Amino acid sequence: MDVETLKGIKKPWLNDEGKKAFYQQIAQSSQKYTDEVEILYSNKKKPIILLWGEEDNWIPIKQGKKLNKMIPSSSLIPIGNAGHLVQEDQPALVLSYILKYFKN
Repeated sequence: MDVETLKGIKKPWLNDEGKKAFYQQIAQSSQKYTDEVEILYSNKKKPIILLWGEEDNWIPIKQGKKLNKMIPSSSLIPIGNAGHLVQEDQPALVLSYILKYFKN
């Protein structure tokens, strides 16, 4: 990701209000919210593509592989040289997969 994009992503969290909101968001996050909907994953019938950054250190690709197994209609596409914000790290590649998906 380029320096200007990263600056823009970080900017809202750098002042006192942003820092407070960031930590509040972290404190409110819970695995229970995703656990509650996991039962619905196997009901998905339409094709789903999971574009996952191979270098995602926040939610590792191991989780993407697990999600892929839980959704029978899904395809996992690992994106090289990309972390959690794959759309910022590899925008052209992400766009190519999206266009291909909608073409089918």
